[in-house]
Amino acid sequence: MAMSFGGTSNPNFVASKNTEGLASDFGIQRKAVTQELNSLIDSVSESLPLTAAEYANSFGDSSVLQRLPIVARKPVCRLRSQLK
Repeated sequence: MAMSFGGTSNPNFVASKNTEGLASDFGIQRKAVTQELNSLIDSVSESLPLTAAEYANSFGDSSVLQRLPIVARKPVCRLRSQLK
């Protein structure tokens, strides 16, 4: 990540406590942070396969493009579970 998220710069360690820290940093409720993150997760999950397909149509298919949605699923699911 380019910047700290509630005290961590490592996306593998984002957890519920980090959403509390981020909410405190911005002076907003933790629930608002969690809702926005879940919305972002949904958007990324939905758009990644479409974006990979569009890229393949424009520039040619590759094994990386085929694997990208699969590889991204694990951290997305982990992050979603950490936000509960």
